[in-house]
Amino acid sequence: MRKILFLLSAAVMLLVSCEGPAGRDGLPGKDGDGLFWYVETFTVGTNEWELVQGRPDDFGTYFRKEILLPELDEAIYSEGHVLCYIFDKVDGLEVQSNLPYVKPFGEIVNGKEYFWNETYSYDFIPGNKSKAGSVMIYVKYSDFMTSIRPGTWKFRIVLNY
Repeated sequence: MRKILFLLSAAVMLLVSCEGPAGRDGLPGKDGDGLFWYVETFTVGTNEWELVQGRPDDFGTYFRKEILLPELDEAIYSEGHVLCYIFDKVDGLEVQSNLPYVKPFGEIVNGKEYFWNETYSYDFIPGNKSKAGSVMIYVKYSDFMTSIRPGTWKFRIVLNY
């Protein structure tokens, strides 16, 4: 019995006292625990969207807006997280949704139904010594009717490392 108790307590002590190698220290951040956080909200107005790849209503056209972020460096790009959210209203309440975000639309004009989607997505690139990092937000219409500009939208960008 003593032998079993001894082996059991030795096994518990071994499991409790095990410690792995120390991890990498985080960048100094807002939470004080070594995790770097950057959270910022941006509003993109209707006239700030840039039309890309042709003239309005051409096949393949879309809109984009670049948001410069000096905080988006190579460390965050290669080992951290870059998240982008869009603010919208659902049942009169403000909500945040992850990008990509697909918003369906429809209307009846002269008795004919029209349906389309607006798709919001993003990509990002790290900065270097000569240029800040950036997040590029895209708006693509399923019907390519880019003669109608996107509205004003609010986005939240989160960087952490």
